[in-house]
Amino acid sequence: MRAGDHIPLANLPRKCCDSGSKWPRLRTPQTRNFLLISANVRRTPSAPVRSRDRTISDRTNCTRKGNEMHRRVLLGGSLLTLAIPARAVEIWTLVTPEEVTRDLAAPRIQEPHNRALPPQGAPVIVVQQPNVAATLHPPLSFRVLFQPEAGTAINPNSFRATYGWLGIDITSRLLEHAKVDGHGLQADNVAIPAGTHRVTLSIADLLGRENSRTFEFTVV
Repeated sequence: MRAGDHIPLANLPRKCCDSGSKWPRLRTPQTRNFLLISANVRRTPSAPVRSRDRTISDRTNCTRKGNEMHRRVLLGGSLLTLAIPARAVEIWTLVTPEEVTRDLAAPRIQEPHNRALPPQGAPVIVVQQPNVAATLHPPLSFRVLFQPEAGTAINPNSFRATYGWLGIDITSRLLEHAKVDGHGLQADNVAIPAGTHRVTLSIADLLGRENSRTFEFTVV
């Protein structure tokens, strides 16, 4: 008999069993040893255990597959980005060449020295762009600040803009393409013909106090 074999109940010594008992009672050292050997024998696993080397190999293969998939996703995203065309910059016209020609033919009327001053506390208009001291190339950008007196605010609905000595109204063009609010005016990608240009802006606060600012710049 080998370790681990089943021991029939009938083969056990009679002294270890009671006549009316279903299971053997361990009365003798010999019987006790047989049962302990049978219970403690290490059985062979039904399924083979994967070796450590094979597990490491599987993990390495998974890592390589993941890296390859990641590279494919990045490559696909780059190709998709290149396939999407960049959005074209919208260039818009502040004044047409015909309007510039008409204004050049208009008489230059110098402002009188006794021109009425704006009311006290009227907003201050600060032109940051374009740089009136430089020669400019289109398209242009405009940055103008509206600075109200303390205790009040700018009324954006009072904004007005005119061009040249003729005073051509360009308010609607600026409102359509530029941003005008209580802080100022912001416009980009402004197309304008070559020459010297004159623009007048006006704004009022909520108390109705209005101020204007005229500036000139040269475009080549």
